[in-house]
Amino acid sequence: MNQLERLNAAIKKLKNDDLIKDQAQIAADLGYNRTQSISDIVTGRASLTSKFVIAFCGKYNISEDWLNTGKGEMFIANSDIDIKDGKKKEVIALGKDRLRLKPEEYAEAFGDWKGLPMFNTPVTASFVETYRDEKLFTPQYYLHDPRFRDCDFGAIITGDSMHSEIRHGDFIACKEIVDRRFIVFGDIYYVVATNGLETCKYVNADPESKNNLLLVPRNEKLSPSPIPKDMILRMYKVRGIIRGY
Repeated sequence: MNQLERLNAAIKKLKNDDLIKDQAQIAADLGYNRTQSISDIVTGRASLTSKFVIAFCGKYNISEDWLNTGKGEMFIANSDIDIKDGKKKEVIALGKDRLRLKPEEYAEAFGDWKGLPMFNTPVTASFVETYRDEKLFTPQYYLHDPRFRDCDFGAIITGDSMHSEIRHGDFIACKEIVDRRFIVFGDIYYVVATNGLETCKYVNADPESKNNLLLVPRNEKLSPSPIPKDMILRMYKVRGIIRGY
């Protein structure tokens, strides 16, 4: 198949899986004014531009490499689209940046960015030191969501201390906090301690000591835990939650 044939195959697959209805939906999703514009592209009357490819693949989690060259699989493995049942995973952005970029801004947002690397492994001291080495840790997939472009990685959560906001098996998008002189109390952080322990919790001030932070679970059956500030090896702001179901 050539590139145009692969595009039409992808559209057919998206329709069969009930992920899109028709060309009108593609036009609306990608910010095109008229359905005719999409019709011209899929029939070959208009050129298949790199801007369209980036926007289309980013929106529907199609592999750009597959669409451009035919190499690999159509869908990005284990990405937002679950190929097996055709359902999308829920991606929740935390904080003020709640809205996706406008479709016409996708190309500028993505550029050469591969996406946020998502690892099927918990955040540990050894992981944060070596996750960039793909010989040791290979991303399970790349999350194509420009809201998390400034994040470092995504990793899986184990345990139920933050249930039900973050569930066992969910993934979190993490951004490292390098300067800890000011952090937002009440937000969710992933903390890796110098003794090797790691945890995902709300962070608050410790009323008992200015030298500590208080790690507060969502699960009311568990008690908050103080941690000395000088025990914190790495600290990551949780910018988003990707449901694991």
